[in-house]
Amino acid sequence: MRNEIYCLAVIVETNIAAEKQRSRDDAATTDTVTIAKPGLLSVNRQIRSEAGAIFFRENTFAIASSAKGVAEVLLHNIVRHILMLVLL
Repeated sequence: MRNEIYCLAVIVETNIAAEKQRSRDDAATTDTVTIAKPGLLSVNRQIRSEAGAIFFRENTFAIASSAKGVAEVLLHNIVRHILMLVLL
């Protein structure tokens, strides 16, 4: 039953845009990729783990081909997120 509710809450019919952002501090410039995640993933660890797996598994993420390096950064962020879900 929970998975059905999570599916209704986190699966979207359109592609989710992965946007490249550049942050600059005194030491270095770093590129990150941000994905608009549903607020449901912020409720608690259990829901983040259960609904997050569905969110990343079932949705399609759009990456602009003009953004150099975005795919690698996005893949790294997704793997890091999945590892956080598994280890929590």
